[in-house]
Amino acid sequence: MFYHAQRSHLLQSLDRLSYVYISYSYLVAPSLTALIARLVAQYRITVLRDVQPTYPLRFHLIVLLLITAGPLLRHIFGGITQGSGVLLDFVGRGTTTHPAQALAIDFLLLLFQLVQLTIAYETARWKPEVPDPLFTPPVPVAPLQTTPAPKPRSRRSERRSRQTQPRTTRAGYRDVIENRTRHVQTSTTSFPLTTTVINLPLHTLVRLLLQSEPSDEGSDLPGPVTDGRRRMGLAAQLVVTLLRMRAARQGAGGGQGQQQA
Repeated sequence: MFYHAQRSHLLQSLDRLSYVYISYSYLVAPSLTALIARLVAQYRITVLRDVQPTYPLRFHLIVLLLITAGPLLRHIFGGITQGSGVLLDFVGRGTTTHPAQALAIDFLLLLFQLVQLTIAYETARWKPEVPDPLFTPPVPVAPLQTTPAPKPRSRRSERRSRQTQPRTTRAGYRDVIENRTRHVQTSTTSFPLTTTVINLPLHTLVRLLLQSEPSDEGSDLPGPVTDGRRRMGLAAQLVVTLLRMRAARQGAGGGQGQQQA
């Protein structure tokens, strides 16, 4: 994956920014239930980037909307809860909060969470044979250039080349590396500095949220979920084998008892 480190750093930055907005939304409209719900939703998004997804992105979108819909609908139809919160009982607020301010924070936080959810999901389900929907290479990949095979050398030329090779010193290693880098041929051209790490316009975000499908190879890839399933499958097979062995022993013992009788 191109720019995987930069994408991970972007997810961490969005994660921290989302927690800042969650804390600020609690200061604007103190509600302990809304704070816990938003923290749970943000934690699910943070964990998703490290686990192979087994459900489509629509499922995670519905769960996120169900968790965060309560505080948002309350601010739209029920107004803003005034007074101090449980965690800030000794501070409180000096002025009343305007409903437009709380709604702006709610929608901005939801937008950040949707973008982070999409990036984390597509990063977790990425495969080399599938094109990355969040990144388009600015230049086509150049074909690998083949170098001609070296001509066979005689024994005298091999002895001369061994004698002229640099010694195993720091300067000698530097000369060898410089000589090798001159003849190295790459298969791709370097991207310009203005290349975007993630290309996620609004229509692409909506399309991914509504039409994304889970990976077909999710059960075969390693991860916490698949490891647990494999362990449960192995345990079930072991239990079935033990029961079969026990039944076979009981059947053999019953047959021997009937023969003796």
